[in-house]
Amino acid sequence: MKEYQKKTSNNSTNYIISLMKIIYFMAKKNHSMKNFHDLACELNAPDLQQGPIAYNNEKSGKELLDAISKTIEYDIWEEISKSPCIGIMIDKSNDISTSKNLIVYVSYVYQDMIKTRYVHF
Repeated sequence: MKEYQKKTSNNSTNYIISLMKIIYFMAKKNHSMKNFHDLACELNAPDLQQGPIAYNNEKSGKELLDAISKTIEYDIWEEISKSPCIGIMIDKSNDISTSKNLIVYVSYVYQDMIKTRYVHF
């Protein structure tokens, strides 16, 4: 029984990791999450074909991307809070629909390296 549970757990973990890699790729290439299901099916990877959970639709893709984003954001704020000094850059821009956007970047020192990150408020 324990061996079966371990195998099922490993399969679930591999499945989620495969989906997260697809989401990361799509976000990096600025692809719409509407194509998430099609890309997940097209890859035809064993981890995706025998997944124990059906997380390969657009809504699940957005939820996984949100979870990844929140984790990264939390890590960035942790780094900023440990920095001895920070610099803030603020810019206002308009997009195609003339909506105004406020863009905030923070420069900080972390482990003897200067980092600049976009922060979302």
